Amino acid sequence: MSNYHSIEITIDPAQYDEISAWLSQLAFESFYEADHALVGYYQITELSREQIDEVLESLKMIYTFTHEYKALEDKNWNEEWEQNFKPVTIGDQINIRADFHPKVEGIKYDIIINPKMAFGTAHHETTYMMMDRMLGMEWKNKKILDYGCGTSILAILANMLGAIDITAIDYDMHSVTNSEENCLLNNTNDIKILHGEIDTIKDDGYDIVLANINRNVLLNTAADLCKLMQDDGILLMSGILESDQDLISDAYTKEHFTLVNKNKKGEWLCLEFVAR
Repeated sequence: MSNYHSIEITIDPAQYDEISAWLSQLAFESFYEADHALVGYYQITELSREQIDEVLESLKMIYTFTHEYKALEDKNWNEEWEQNFKPVTIGDQINIRADFHPKVEGIKYDIIINPKMAFGTAHHETTYMMMDRMLGMEWKNKKILDYGCGTSILAILANMLGAIDITAIDYDMHSVTNSEENCLLNNTNDIKILHGEIDTIKDDGYDIVLANINRNVLLNTAADLCKLMQDDGILLMSGILESDQDLISDAYTKEHFTLVNKNKKGEWLCLEFVAR
């Protein structure tokens, strides 16, 4: 029996990014945007149909779609995806590429990311907006937390921008392993990488928290994030649909955060709060 399976989700193509962002919390190896469906590839030794179905059931309350599972011939589908991985440029300062792409001359921040099963390549609007906003922030002598780090692309950029006290954490062991590999590729070996949930973080006093996760995690951890931060610390978050703004803003206002900046790309938002 094949270890590699796929799920084909037939939905409005305009919602492919939203669905893939929700499913990226699971151990999918990659996603492919076909004309007829969003296709996700996974290994049954790493991810079960029951785990996928649990997320899909909650998504059916928001979206209208059908889905079909298929067994695939044994091959490295992640490698197939990586061959089609294209570099991303943000403004004229950041270029994100895999290690098999040539370096682009004249770019200030050259970031190498081999994503494997982790989320965070700047192809998605949420990561793109986070990195774009980070360019306009002050990082020297700041204490940083990358919460739900995925590939650790945000922690790596923070280090390149001047931060030296950086912690990155993710509950998914695939993300932790990938983060360690990406930090080595970018010579950012002083980033502390943790595996676990938010209660794994025993430190506090963070000046900047980066949280590119999903709505439910952000809602459930508002109070915890507040306790981790300095007064007047900055919380930069994404993974939020435009329709979720009021829900998120209300939750964080109750925890004494003030919304100071908002950016939008597609249907996604990037929100910047200050802890009071």
